[in-house]
Amino acid sequence: WNASPAPGEKGMRASGPIEPAGLENIATYKYKAGVYTPLDNLLNPVWTQLTELLPMWLAPNVVTSIGGGCNMLIVTLCTVFSPSYEEMVPSWVLQINGVLLITGYFLDCMDGKQARRTGNSSPLGQLFDHGTDALGVMAHFCMVASMMSPNFANDRLLLAAWATFQTAFFFAQWVEYNVHELHHCIGGVFGITEMNCSGGLLSIGVSFIDRTALFSPIGPTLPLVGDITPAKLGGLGWVTLQSGVIVHGFQLVSAKVKGADFQKAVMATGPALVAAVVTVFGFSDEVVTDHKKLICMTVWPLVTYNSVQVIIFAMGRQELVVLQWPTALYLLAAVATRVAGPSVAAPLLLSLFFLFFAVLIEWAVSASNQITTRLGIRVFHVKSQKD
Repeated sequence: WNASPAPGEKGMRASGPIEPAGLENIATYKYKAGVYTPLDNLLNPVWTQLTELLPMWLAPNVVTSIGGGCNMLIVTLCTVFSPSYEEMVPSWVLQINGVLLITGYFLDCMDGKQARRTGNSSPLGQLFDHGTDALGVMAHFCMVASMMSPNFANDRLLLAAWATFQTAFFFAQWVEYNVHELHHCIGGVFGITEMNCSGGLLSIGVSFIDRTALFSPIGPTLPLVGDITPAKLGGLGWVTLQSGVIVHGFQLVSAKVKGADFQKAVMATGPALVAAVVTVFGFSDEVVTDHKKLICMTVWPLVTYNSVQVIIFAMGRQELVVLQWPTALYLLAAVATRVAGPSVAAPLLLSLFFLFFAVLIEWAVSASNQITTRLGIRVFHVKSQKD
């Protein structure tokens, strides 16, 4: 899917998805952070002190990878102990999930400090950091599902919780692409730090209560939702929060991007929005009931692939691709399960899961090779003054 360079064009376009001009933009890119919350400012000295404990030979991207490994362990625990999002996971798993989430986030906040401390700051570090975050979004959802399982008791709500969360992350990157600033909080009060810390503490706290209480109806029966329970209220609150992030993203971009440019920017959200709609509404009730976790796992690398493109192209000032064949393939798969019947759902979704991960890895590695070649650095190497 990479375009070939024009005859006589000099550059590395043929060896990766980034255009030569994009590589030059990445080489000179300067990160501009958004507003920090009071909790960010409170914890920043802690992150700095913890970073001072790291050895100087430890590459910043290794710190990022360890944090990402914490997130992948959460996904693994959820897969083992709740393979269909219907099993109640052991309390000790919730406790470990909470510790892993906070630990992973602390490491995510320390990798940039380690880069500056060792004199190894580079655009690749930000790309590696945000790309790892894009992949780690699943960990947050798995933690919430582990707390609520099997108490969601509404499969469409569970799919909506996942779809809106992954789409919200995509929109955060899309906002940076268009306004050239990463907005990581709302109103300067609640942001990524609050979400990670409160989520981790909540997972630990829920492990000490009688989770069967989350089943108990506390309100009237509503259409599409059924009996109102604490778990369902939590799920609805989650969907509302993430939907608010998406709407806020549109507001931020519409305030700075006007006319045809805004229409073009909105079109670039198509792949992520289509994937979200297909996830929630594209499959029949029988497929959703039997394979809801497989649906979530399949769309995970797909939207991660969309998000990583936005992350890299935001730094390279490169135009986003609106028509994405993996997204179209996901849509066709949903149609196929309705036409051919639920029996084809499992093998089809599993095949797409591996295909989308292969596409994501190939694309990311190819782009990374272009960047490391241009900058003369290595991903997991601390560059000394003699290098």
